[in-house]
Amino acid sequence: MNKIKILFTIPNFDTAGSGKVLMEIATRLDKDIFEPHIACFHTEGDYFLEVKKSGIPVHIKSFTVPFSKSPLFLWKCWKNRKFFQHFDLVHSFHYKKDISEALAARLAGCKWVYSKKNMKWGSKGWQWRTKLAHGVVAMCPEMMERFFEGNPKARQINLGVDAAEFFPQTKSQALQTKYQIKTDEKVLAFVANIVPLKGLEELLDAYQLLFQTHPNLHLLIVGDDRSPYGQSLKAKAAVVGGKIHFVGKQMDVAGHLSIADVFIIPSHTETGPVCLLEAMACGIPSLGSNVSGINNIFRDRPLQLFAKSNVAEMVEKVEWMLGMTDAERTELVQVQHEIIASCFSLAAEVKGHEEFYLRVLRVADSR
Repeated sequence: MNKIKILFTIPNFDTAGSGKVLMEIATRLDKDIFEPHIACFHTEGDYFLEVKKSGIPVHIKSFTVPFSKSPLFLWKCWKNRKFFQHFDLVHSFHYKKDISEALAARLAGCKWVYSKKNMKWGSKGWQWRTKLAHGVVAMCPEMMERFFEGNPKARQINLGVDAAEFFPQTKSQALQTKYQIKTDEKVLAFVANIVPLKGLEELLDAYQLLFQTHPNLHLLIVGDDRSPYGQSLKAKAAVVGGKIHFVGKQMDVAGHLSIADVFIIPSHTETGPVCLLEAMACGIPSLGSNVSGINNIFRDRPLQLFAKSNVAEMVEKVEWMLGMTDAERTELVQVQHEIIASCFSLAAEVKGHEEFYLRVLRVADSR
């Protein structure tokens, strides 16, 4: 029996977020049924080294075409179809509302699906992308309600976390020494892409207030801070003062989470923040803003949510977690592990995608 050849497409692996989600699915598919391939624009990015180690065939290819109303656009899509003809199904992890990839795949006669990774819509581009798709993966219930209600193409699949990589571990003494954190000091941690929608300006405001009553509290910010926005945050942090560490993008996320006492993600918008799941799996008491994606994770834990952009409530929730007894902390960590195991396991995420692919290909009954 021939294996189902699936091509995962993504522009790049510069930022490990979406790329890591893609790889966790691709590397764990049932290899008796599926043959995964990957296509991306270039080989840059630290995480691309991990992609190469996987042994999955990687195709460096410009598989999209800038949209225009010129006949040249359709001609370029027609040319790209030759690349897609080698695959049974294409799963796009592109974050933009591109339609050229879908057109080329359809011209090639293969199935094309995409993952909706953000809460943006706002134009006909996403509507056309959805019309051209044979299937859509939505990452949270609100996305299904707002964009795909009643659409038989769409399926919600929760993101999952790898329990073999993210689990409670002893605090890294090497990292504590590196960042000059004493054993009796506390650490508030943030891990994510450093972009305006992550709410870092409000987090710095909250930390400034917290530091007045917790002079031994450190703020650890993990993420690529080389952009102009990142530099502006560093300038603000210099004014705020205290013990703020911008440590850049790190491959050892689990190690950095090990030194955290509280994890916080104050995003203005989300779909399914893997960093929050990773922190919870590592046994770190966690907080998040009450927005889509985060409130899906904490749907039965309203105490671990705070109103978006509400600095005062953010401070209140961090104060609560810093003041927990050992017994209270242990109970909260156990609840977080139960949430991961029941709703956000990596095994469930992979199985959900396998079933989704088979449904799209209409071969489920024959296997």
